[in-house]
Amino acid sequence: MAKHMRPPRRRTGRILRGIVTHAGGRVGPRRRANPLGGRIISTRELTYVRRRLTVLIAMFSVVTMVVLLSVRGCSNDGDGSSGSVSSAGAARSGATVDPTDGSAADDGSSDESFSDKSGSGRVRSQSASRSMFKAAMPAPAQPERDLTAQASAALAGVFSGARYSVSVVDLSNAGTLVDIDSSQVFASASTYKLFVAHSMVTAVELGEMTWDSPLNGMTLQQCLTTMIVDSDNECPKAWLMRDNGAGYDKVTQQANALGAKNTTLHYLDVRTTSADLALILTKLYRGEIWNDDDRDMVIGLMKRQQYRSGIPAGIGGNGTVADKVGFRDSYLHDAGIVYSGKGDYAFVIMTSGSSWTAIANASAALYQLL
Repeated sequence: MAKHMRPPRRRTGRILRGIVTHAGGRVGPRRRANPLGGRIISTRELTYVRRRLTVLIAMFSVVTMVVLLSVRGCSNDGDGSSGSVSSAGAARSGATVDPTDGSAADDGSSDESFSDKSGSGRVRSQSASRSMFKAAMPAPAQPERDLTAQASAALAGVFSGARYSVSVVDLSNAGTLVDIDSSQVFASASTYKLFVAHSMVTAVELGEMTWDSPLNGMTLQQCLTTMIVDSDNECPKAWLMRDNGAGYDKVTQQANALGAKNTTLHYLDVRTTSADLALILTKLYRGEIWNDDDRDMVIGLMKRQQYRSGIPAGIGGNGTVADKVGFRDSYLHDAGIVYSGKGDYAFVIMTSGSSWTAIANASAALYQLL
């Protein structure tokens, strides 16, 4: 009789088999009544359903975690500040922050919203998840500063009735801050001597000449010095007239090779733009054309140049100016590097029919905008 006794059935199995049902049909080796109606599924089907439910629950958990992290990341980073999920948590918990990536250093602390008293493994995995999530979010682009409109308004009265062009470049990144008719071509006056200086330094660095080579009855070094400091005309003229005047074309080609495309040197007709002068000043400052010794030497000469009524007067005690002026007939120009507490900048102001006082006032107004 014992062999005909049925083994005890598990109540949980009966409940699950009663819940997961569908209408009609016979499945399994036998059929028995189900108080909830429908048929009882087989053991194989029950195993399959359990596995599917496990997968669905796991997927739901992952999706829920991602949504929570998204909401939290947006709430911390949505204002464009540098605070992130991990750095915000570090600030509240006293953790140090690595300035290279903005993530909290691992000192055993965790974000209060994600703390887990049952163990540190979950905390570390959540911190890693937050770091990965933050890395996937692109940093907001920094808009370029453009002060042209403000500068135009500020200078309209300063240069009333005059023709003028202005370029201001942030030398920390070579970004143009002010561009007022920067491609307008002017007679260069003595500002062209910056391009002659470039030609002289290049000849020495290429080994074609030395600083002791003769030029116009003195050494090349002496010629460069008087050309920049005193704005002497004879030395640059002697340089350009070498090889029966071939120096004009050569210096023009060298200027164009720098990117100064609107600069041309012809006998008694030398032209340039504020953009081209700002370009050579930027390359000079950033060490992109000469070696450091020659760069420092030329900048030192520009700081010593004796005509200081333009940009240097406008900057005054706010900084130091290394510049080269040009004045001929109605043309007054000043092109210089401004070293100041606000940063280092290239200022170029070219005018026709204006005054040194106006250039000084314009320089002061431009500096106030920075």
